[in-house]
Amino acid sequence: MSEKAPKAKKNVKPKAATPPEFPVIAERIFQLRGPAERQVIVRIGIPEADPLHPGVSRCAYQVTGLSDDAVHYACGVDAFQSLHLTYWAIHRFMKTNASVLAAFHKDFSLTWEEQPWELVLPFPACVFDLQQYQKLENFVEKELFRTP
Repeated sequence: MSEKAPKAKKNVKPKAATPPEFPVIAERIFQLRGPAERQVIVRIGIPEADPLHPGVSRCAYQVTGLSDDAVHYACGVDAFQSLHLTYWAIHRFMKTNASVLAAFHKDFSLTWEEQPWELVLPFPACVFDLQQYQKLENFVEKELFRTP
């Protein structure tokens, strides 16, 4: 007589979250499926003066449950820029780690509210002058969101 394997759970149980080491202004919880089923928590901190670099602002961020759970910082000339660059850093961190997991696990997915993670984080784009900005804006408005 053989025993039946337990059925896979449909709902992912929350991972016991480690409290962040910094004041959090935003948090989003993603669902990882594939190599394991668990929550991936993205946290963004309050921009602050960088204690090691006078005149520089930094913004803490942390992604737990994906690879390392370390606190990272994005730095900028002021709080606005450091917060803006934090989104870029999170996007890069998520893309790098999700790509590695997807290469080894065909059933890998990372979602928020059933949407792929790429669709629910700001898309990083960098322009260096007004002409580039206008070209990008024109493309987005006239090509990307063109109505048939």
